[in-house]
Amino acid sequence: MKKVLMLIIAISLFTVLTNTKAMINEYDEIAKSDKADVTLYTKKMNGVYTDFKIYFQGGVLTRPYWMNTTSPTWSPQIIYEDINKDGKNELIIILTKGTGIGILEREVHVFHIQNKRIGKELVEVPVEVLVDDPIAIVLKNVKTELLPNKEI
Repeated sequence: MKKVLMLIIAISLFTVLTNTKAMINEYDEIAKSDKADVTLYTKKMNGVYTDFKIYFQGGVLTRPYWMNTTSPTWSPQIIYEDINKDGKNELIIILTKGTGIGILEREVHVFHIQNKRIGKELVEVPVEVLVDDPIAIVLKNVKTELLPNKEI
């Protein structure tokens, strides 16, 4: 009985790993970071990359509504650093949604790495956190006043 149970578990694990790899193989690899063991996979549709898969340390996150231009100059950037000085690295992915004459539209996604218990194992899981819109920050913190031009 014990051998049969071990065989079923081994086959299940192999099937899960094979399905994950097969699912990613349908996508193009567009960015990679060896420092964080992160790889971005996506599909090219109508001149943009969409339907992102983020391979992070053995797990896969899906982000179907992310977009990035297909220009190799503006490939997604992956940063793995401690940006909030809490002693843990964050995963930052910067996407370029559009470019033009004098225009560069980018979007940033920040993931805090948290330890989660899955079954009996403790694994690191990236959890996306909200990043404020830079225009909203400027509007909230910058005060302006218009005064009539006075001749002295």
